[in-house]
Amino acid sequence: MGERTNRVERPEKLEHDVEKIRATLTEVVGELDRRRHALMDWRLQVREHKGLLAGIGAGILLLAGASVFVKIWRARHRPPEPLFRRREVRVEQESIGHKVVSAGAAALVAVTTKALAQRAVGWVEDASHA
Repeated sequence: MGERTNRVERPEKLEHDVEKIRATLTEVVGELDRRRHALMDWRLQVREHKGLLAGIGAGILLLAGASVFVKIWRARHRPPEPLFRRREVRVEQESIGHKVVSAGAAALVAVTTKALAQRAVGWVEDASHA
């Protein structure tokens, strides 16, 4: 039987593999850098996408023109509405009984809310100590 050896590759082969990987990475990094420069060059982007940019500009102008047209058309075909309409506002006096009941209800709500809040804080404190 042959002697078992660890699968350690020769140093020359490892160096060759490392050089090959390094060359490939250099190519990839160079390509990424070239693409980054092309992406950030706004003049190049305008040249490459001038049809799209012209279409977007024309669409914006069309929308702006249409909104002005509609605004003018509505102003000419609708009678102007008054800015303020005078309307009589009736203010009814609140009775004493109604005031007392309202104050009592407000106090009851305040006391209940305070009790619920204290109970909730107690639960939170109990849970954090457990």
